[in-house]
Amino acid sequence: MKITVERASAQEIQPPLNPLPPSDIPDKPSFQRKPPLRKTRPSAAGVRLKRESGIASVKRSSRPETPLLRWKFDEGSGKISSVQDEGGVDRKSCRRIRAAVSARKLAAGLWRLRLPEFQTNVGQRVGIQVLPLMKTLTFNIICSLLFGLERGARRDAFVEYFQQMIEGMWSIPINMPFTRFNRSLKASAKVQKMLRDLICEKRTELEKGASSHQDLITCLLSIRGHDNNELVSEDEIVHNVMLIMVAGHDTSSVLITFIIRLLANDKTILEAVLKEQEEIRNSKLSGELLTWEDLGKMKYTWRVAMETLRTIPPIFGGFRKTVEDIEYEGYLIPKGWQIFWVTSMTHMDADIFPEPSNFDPDRFGNAAAIPPYCYVPFGGGPRICPGYEFAKIETLVTIHHLITHFTWKLCCNDDSFRRDPMPAPAQGLPVHLVSKKLL
Repeated sequence: MKITVERASAQEIQPPLNPLPPSDIPDKPSFQRKPPLRKTRPSAAGVRLKRESGIASVKRSSRPETPLLRWKFDEGSGKISSVQDEGGVDRKSCRRIRAAVSARKLAAGLWRLRLPEFQTNVGQRVGIQVLPLMKTLTFNIICSLLFGLERGARRDAFVEYFQQMIEGMWSIPINMPFTRFNRSLKASAKVQKMLRDLICEKRTELEKGASSHQDLITCLLSIRGHDNNELVSEDEIVHNVMLIMVAGHDTSSVLITFIIRLLANDKTILEAVLKEQEEIRNSKLSGELLTWEDLGKMKYTWRVAMETLRTIPPIFGGFRKTVEDIEYEGYLIPKGWQIFWVTSMTHMDADIFPEPSNFDPDRFGNAAAIPPYCYVPFGGGPRICPGYEFAKIETLVTIHHLITHFTWKLCCNDDSFRRDPMPAPAQGLPVHLVSKKLL
C-alpha cells in the first residue's frame, strides 16, 4: 500500500534510539509477521504501524490530558469532508453527536421507514445488483432521519452532489479543473451550503415550537447549556453530519452487501441469523414496529456484522500525527511525524484474533476479551467515528427486514471483490431476490 507522507523540518528529525526498519511495502497484501513499526520510505517523515494496538500502548504510557497522538486527516479527504484541523473534531462534540444519533426517539424513525424500496418495488427480480440498491436505500434513510428531506428536487440535487463528493474523497489531491478531486471539492462546497441552509430552516422551526426529535439536525440544535445557548456550533454540526453521511452511506451499504453475500454462501450462519430475527418478528403483533429493546436482542446478527467488518474492513486505515517525541518498542518516532495504522493488519493478527482467516462470529461473544484499539473498523478512542451507532442501527434494521421478507441466491460464482478504496463485490453482487410472499 502506497501512502503519501509529510516531511518534517530538519529540526524535528532526531536520530532514533534504534534505526527504523526499512520500507518493505509489498505489491500484494501480506499478513506475514513483521516488525510492528515500518518507515514508509527512506528519509520520509512518516511511519506505518502494524497494529492500532501500538497506538494503545503509546496512549497508556501518557497522561490522559496530554495525548501523544493527534487525529490527522489526509490532504484529500480532510478538505473534502471539511474537517481539516489536525485536532479533528472536539471529543465533547463527538460524544454529543453519538448521543444524538443513538437517541431512541430519533432511532424510532428508522424503524418506521419499513424499507419501502423493497416492499413496494421488489417482488421477484433476477440479477438485481445489491450494492447500488443498498447505497440507494441507505441514502434515503440518511435524508429522512438526518435532515428530514423527503423525495423531491431538493433531495435529488443533494444526492447528485453527495455522490460527486464521495467519488473524490480518496483521490489524489490535485486541485485542477479536470481532476476528480476538484469536482469533489466543488460538490463538497455545495453539500455544505445545503446543510447550512437546512440548519437555518430547522432553527427557525424549533423557534416556532417544532419537535426537537424530528431529525438529527434538530436534535443537535436542541442541545443547550446552562445559559440556554447552543452547545453544538453550526460548524460542528456540518462537520459531524458529513462524517455520519459517509459512515451511514458507504460503510453501511458495503457492510450490508457483504453480509448478504455471506448469508447466501453460509447456510449455518443464515439459519442462526434467521432464527434470531424470526423470534423477534413472531413476538410482535401484525404491523407492530421494532423497538429499541428488539435491537438489543439481535446479538448474534451484530456478531456476524462485526466479524464481517473484521475480515473486510470498509476503511483500510487512518492517520495520526505525533504531538511530541514517542518511544515505541525501542524506536523513537520524532515529533511532527505522521503515522498510518493499517486496519487489516490489526484484524488479521493471530495474536489478537486466533485463526484470523476463519469467519467466526462467536469470537465477539466476549467483547471484553479483545484488547483495546485492536478492533478498529470505525477507528477508536474518544474520537471514534460519530456515525458508528447510526451505521449499527441502520445495518441491524435492514438485515431484519431483508431476512424476514426475502430469500436470495447469488447469480454468479465470482466471489472476488476490489477496493476503490472501499471494498466492492464483483459486478455489484447480482442476486436473485424473491419475496417470501410469492413462495
